[in-house]
Amino acid sequence: VIGIQIGSKLSEDIKVTAQLVSKGIDDYDVEAELAYLTYAVNPFWDIRVGRIRAPLFYYSDFLDVGYAYPWIRPPSEVYRINTFSSFDGIDTLYRNRLGSWDATYQFFYGNAEAEQASSSGPLQSDLDNFMGVNFTVNRDWLTLRAGYVKSDFRSEVSTDLAGLLAAINSVGFVDVASDFDPRNERSVDYIAAAAIIDYNDWLVNMEYTAISWDKPTYFFNDDAWFIMVGRRIGSYIFHLTYAAQEEDPDYSENTIPSVGVPEGVVTLRNALNGAIAN
Repeated sequence: VIGIQIGSKLSEDIKVTAQLVSKGIDDYDVEAELAYLTYAVNPFWDIRVGRIRAPLFYYSDFLDVGYAYPWIRPPSEVYRINTFSSFDGIDTLYRNRLGSWDATYQFFYGNAEAEQASSSGPLQSDLDNFMGVNFTVNRDWLTLRAGYVKSDFRSEVSTDLAGLLAAINSVGFVDVASDFDPRNERSVDYIAAAAIIDYNDWLVNMEYTAISWDKPTYFFNDDAWFIMVGRRIGSYIFHLTYAAQEEDPDYSENTIPSVGVPEGVVTLRNALNGAIAN
């Protein structure tokens, strides 16, 4: 990963920030990961407009800056939504004190799109009405974060999957084909929580995320978490991480029967379950 971030003040209250990133996994194409204007309403309140980092995780803001966290990369079981790293829209950051705690509130709204590789070429996915809130508090050695995101989602599908859905539709299981077709818009809910402990020479990082949908889906219907324990010794950090991800595939929503129907229908039912399993 090669990147550069630049910023400039346009006035006393307005500044511009841009981050250009080139990744080997993307053939070193240069992408504008960030490009936004910040308006400082007052010393405690900022409004940003443009391309902003999607605030899905604790480390989202500096996900491409490996020096900022103890791992080579964050645990991929939790940090698995890497296609939507930024969104185009607006957010607001407000900071204040809650007793002896420092608090930050973030509200955001916008849209995002991404491309995913497939056997039939790049497939575009869209997040519309991408909105949410994050709340972070910090006191001395403890930081706590909670977030909620809601969005509408739709995605192109591979040629093979499109053919399978068309076949299911043609034999009369229209609702099943429609429900499982990501080209039809569906709603997704996402929750996240994190706790960061940095006490003397000890580090403990914990993060949990969960994704749920209003319609059956093949992907990201899951929850995931990790815990990392580390200790500084001199200029080194020794740490151990355990991470887990649990899928909840929607087999029960495949209501195509397996008995009392022609063999070809059973074949379609099994093919759909195979797609879910993959």
